[in-house]
Amino acid sequence: MIFELGQYIIDVDVEQTRLCYQKQKLITDGCDCDGCRNYMLAYELFPKKVRELLEKIGIDGAKPYEAYINCYEDEGRQCFYGGFYFLCGTVIKGVSAWEVRASTVQDKLSSWEQDKAYEIEKGYYASFDMADTELSEGFTRPAVIMDFAFHIPWVLK
Repeated sequence: MIFELGQYIIDVDVEQTRLCYQKQKLITDGCDCDGCRNYMLAYELFPKKVRELLEKIGIDGAKPYEAYINCYEDEGRQCFYGGFYFLCGTVIKGVSAWEVRASTVQDKLSSWEQDKAYEIEKGYYASFDMADTELSEGFTRPAVIMDFAFHIPWVLK
């Protein structure tokens, strides 16, 4: 199924993506850090538009491959998270919001260029690129990586 999301046009095998997510673990099954536990609880509070988009493209929002806190905001009441999900499919058009600034044989130094990302809802951004990393179990190539940058409330007590 073809989706146009800002500058991105992606072709997603939604059913295959859903099947892959059925086999994935919740983010808190592999990690019990406060950041992952908060993400899991806060997911239920994500704006409806964000949860609907993830569902529409086949992603189980409670199962990111990676989620991490970049910084705390608003005196600790909110966090700026980064991370990513995988999708079965291809990117037809669009440039990743991750811009390579420098590279060596082993590493790349990149920065997130938010103006290139698709703003799903205020404070919730996504970027799409072909996955060139190790994939979650069950995913096969071609695969898309959906990087995200989300401003998420801190809900843990």
